[in-house]
Amino acid sequence: MDNPDIADLKEELKEEDLDDEEISQCIEIIKDIYIGQNIRKDVEGILREDFFKFGNKINLLLKCNYIEEFQWNRYRHKLYCTTEKGFKIGKIAVTNLIEENKERIERFLSEQPQKVLNFIFQEHLLKEEAYHRYIYPVDANYITDLNWKDRLRKNDKIHRVWSSVLWTLENFGLCIRTPYYVSTDGGKLKEENYVISPEVFEFLVEHCPKEAFTPEEYDKIRVYAVLSYFAHLHSSDAFRNLLWDKLREVEEEKIKDVIDKMAETGITSKYRGFLGLESPFSIKDEIRYEDWLEKNLIEPVIGTLLELSKIGEEKDKAIKKEEKEVVKDTTDVKGVINLQIPPPSDLKILLGRDENNKEVFWEPDGTNEKPRMVSGNILITGGAGSGKTETLKSILYELNNRGYICLALGFHPDLRIDGFKFVQITAKSNIGLNPLDFDSLDEEGGGLPIQVYNVVERLKNTYPTIGDIQESNLIDIFEEAYKRKDITEDKETWKKPCPNFEAVEKILNEKISETSDKELLRLKNKLSKIFKFKIFSKSDTIDTKELFKESTILDVSKLPEDFLFLVSDTILRKIYRNLKLREPIEYGAKGKERFRIFIAIDEAKILVPSKKDDQRAIINIFGTEARKFGAGFIVSSQLTAHFGDDVLGNMATKIALKPLKYEIARDNAKELSIDPKALMNIENSGEGFIRFSNEKTKKVFIKSYEERKDK
Repeated sequence: MDNPDIADLKEELKEEDLDDEEISQCIEIIKDIYIGQNIRKDVEGILREDFFKFGNKINLLLKCNYIEEFQWNRYRHKLYCTTEKGFKIGKIAVTNLIEENKERIERFLSEQPQKVLNFIFQEHLLKEEAYHRYIYPVDANYITDLNWKDRLRKNDKIHRVWSSVLWTLENFGLCIRTPYYVSTDGGKLKEENYVISPEVFEFLVEHCPKEAFTPEEYDKIRVYAVLSYFAHLHSSDAFRNLLWDKLREVEEEKIKDVIDKMAETGITSKYRGFLGLESPFSIKDEIRYEDWLEKNLIEPVIGTLLELSKIGEEKDKAIKKEEKEVVKDTTDVKGVINLQIPPPSDLKILLGRDENNKEVFWEPDGTNEKPRMVSGNILITGGAGSGKTETLKSILYELNNRGYICLALGFHPDLRIDGFKFVQITAKSNIGLNPLDFDSLDEEGGGLPIQVYNVVERLKNTYPTIGDIQESNLIDIFEEAYKRKDITEDKETWKKPCPNFEAVEKILNEKISETSDKELLRLKNKLSKIFKFKIFSKSDTIDTKELFKESTILDVSKLPEDFLFLVSDTILRKIYRNLKLREPIEYGAKGKERFRIFIAIDEAKILVPSKKDDQRAIINIFGTEARKFGAGFIVSSQLTAHFGDDVLGNMATKIALKPLKYEIARDNAKELSIDPKALMNIENSGEGFIRFSNEKTKKVFIKSYEERKDK
């Protein structure tokens, strides 16, 4: 039986004509915002763009007063947070979800080594701010190394530990990943973090196996967490005041034992308590004090991980020898290394070499040393002659040679790659495209009127001078065209053949004959090229399913320039719908299981709408959503400013080649956290900088397509 608050929520949403699935989705939104609003210490809220995928459900929840939107003025971001009513719902939703998954989480915890679990809790306690206790960077490179604690947390093996546990919690819906914006001198950087709620942490503490996480061990971690606060304090007053506050968290006798042991080696004074004028203890040797903490906090965990690594390697060899598939059910596999981080796949592509002549590989599924990347998305920037197209061709050539299906949209005739099928679409081609087809629209977007509105919006992007009256006329004409095909709000009718632009032209001419309306005449003039070239009026259209069978270059360079957006947009919407009809990719899949197709777009600025952050724009949908259904997204353009934050934030690999101007260098350099001058100082084509989501930025010299082909 539902909690009364949840039951009331469901009843309220039913009055909004939502079905059970949509109601469940609304509860999920509230739950995720409730969890994610812990991302910042200075303002509660989660970035609005993280929830665009839920569309008008957000507006419904705003109207029903479960969430609220506000402007974070400092960086002009818009955020969502829960209202008082939504906070209660979110808390209940998290609690209910914990209860539903209780046995699975307990079983998962029981399989983890004691020291691994201990580190998760000590990491929580080591954080100074309450808010930050519930966030964990997805990418270890986001952790600063300003002090000894940061350096320890940045350790690759330690980072893999908490990532493994949080990744599993994410599968249960109890942990989300969301960006945390930080300021830079030139703009902003988006860091992605795992976020949990206080209820989740409390559950972990309470349900850890007693033999693995004893009260004594917990007390020990709390003692060392308290001691870690004082590694950089030299002022007696600050030292004493902070100790007074922090020592209330542990029993004085327990901290006395540890201090007295350090005193015997000359690291600290003996424990003096709070009765005298001096601090309870003093640090005599700061370096050895930090070493002592590291030895007691971190080294036991590292030792355990090294043992697990050996066990994991032995298991991997056994699995390969017996030719068994890697088990995917995270609750049934023993050992941290095998459990959380899938073994590396065969998707390993040589991009080039770094400044030390060391080979640089693109490995989105990770390695035994590096975690997997959040996506197979790649962004390539650079000016004319920088090697941008050559880099794109190199990556696609290698992917195809390894058996991965690729689709490249070519806006220039020089995009030819050995091994790819070449299909050129011109005004004289036998096949065409139909933007009015339901396989090029989102059938879940709210019914036929929304589908019509979406086509009109895409036409307005192509012809920005279409005014309000002409837009209204277009909507009427499209609706009439569907009506004549007996296509209505009933989804069953959406299976019928859709009208094309030949039907649109016919209805437009009829209306002009009947009314001689000047606005209709102006509309016809604006669409005259579409009607003349008939690319959207042919009975035979591209079969999207065929594009999943072999790597293909769709060359549209011979089409009029003002057709390019609508043609490309329509093709990608067909691809996306085909992907959505398949099962979502399970997190942990690797290689060919993870990537059904790679979509590549050279000069992708053509696909950027007039409002580059438009959540319905197909380039933004592919950049943020397509990875869930098995698509890698590779785009190139002269500058990052062509893309919205959603696309940039989901590009796990960023390659910056030489730009044409310093202003462009400044924008491109932000995404790789490098000096713009470094980009301007590049001398050769194919030379640039690369940043993977699981590594630091490095210099790279890309191996050219011609070199690969001739080998």
